[in-house]
Amino acid sequence: MATTLPPFNIHRKVFSDLQKIDDEVIDEVQDEFCNFIDLIQENPYSPDLLSRSQRYRSKYAAQFYSGFVIYWKLREESPGQVTSIEILQVAKVVDLL
Repeated sequence: MATTLPPFNIHRKVFSDLQKIDDEVIDEVQDEFCNFIDLIQENPYSPDLLSRSQRYRSKYAAQFYSGFVIYWKLREESPGQVTSIEILQVAKVVDLL
C-alpha cells in the first residue's frame, strides 16, 4: 500500500523570493529548493532533517543551499501526525563580517 504524504502549501511570497535570486545560481537554488521540500514531505521528523534545522514551536528553518534558508511550519492533528506543511519563506543569508 502506498504511503500518503502530507500536502504542502507554498506561500505566494516564496515565489517572489525565488525570482529575486541571481541568474548565476537560480537553477541550482530552485533544484535544491524542490529537493528540500521533498525531504520535508517524505519525513518531517527525520533525524537528518531535524539535525540540520532550527526549531521554534511548530516553525523550522534550515539552510538548503549555500547562503539560502527555507522556513516552514508543520500543522499537526496530534503530536507527530502532520496534516500539512507550509513553506513560509526563502531567504538569502547575508554575512555581516
